[in-house]
Amino acid sequence: MRETHIIGPTGTAVQHGDDWQEQVILSATAELSEWIAGRETLKQLFLVLVLGLFLQTAWAADEEAVPEDYVNYIELKPFLTNYGEPGKVSFVKCEITIQVSSPAAHHAVNFHMPHIRNDIVFLLSDQTETQMMSVEAQSDLAKKALKLVQNILVEEEGEAFVSDLFFTSFITQ
Repeated sequence: MRETHIIGPTGTAVQHGDDWQEQVILSATAELSEWIAGRETLKQLFLVLVLGLFLQTAWAADEEAVPEDYVNYIELKPFLTNYGEPGKVSFVKCEITIQVSSPAAHHAVNFHMPHIRNDIVFLLSDQTETQMMSVEAQSDLAKKALKLVQNILVEEEGEAFVSDLFFTSFITQ
């Protein structure tokens, strides 16, 4: 009698005989068991990946959480400009520090720094000698500069971001 070989589902040859159908079924069952076991491993791997992504997202959210009392200061490079009436040359040198209440505000101020510096230079150069000499006028100038910075940020970002502005040095000549 001639032997016939049948290739089972697992790719193994099964001899044709009385129990060849049983061998095919056993072979298919073994392959199915391996496939299911592989699927369980895939499920476990998928679960670990999803859990890892969830935890990473949770950690990132914790890092981004900003306390309500967050305060940071941005020191601007010193300003040096002329001011006053035509015909009389007067100079002001001042250092300004801006108070912000979030990392987003810090980023927004730094991003728009050229615009902010430009407008502050024009504000300073537009002052009269009388306005530069009195302490009250300097305080008013700080308020104007704060409002100016807030307006720039509202125009550019949709939010004021800056909570205060300080002259940390103010010298006129």
